Amino acid sequence: MAVPTPNTRLVAHGAVGIAGGAVAVKFFGKTGLIAFIAGFVLVAWLHAQFDAPLAKGMAAVGLQF
Repeated sequence: MAVPTPNTRLVAHGAVGIAGGAVAVKFFGKTGLIAFIAGFVLVAWLHAQFDAPLAKGMAAVGLQF
């Protein structure tokens, strides 16, 4: 199995962050402190769950940067 490069990990991190931000806005809206905190927690959880698996999957199919 291919090992993801640091740049591949960075791309995966950015992809999860952008997707997580879009999901957070859809769920909690754009304004207010509660929406900000809930969105921050959701995006942090998504990063913990999906950064490494996405980078490994990208490396496995040959998407190395």
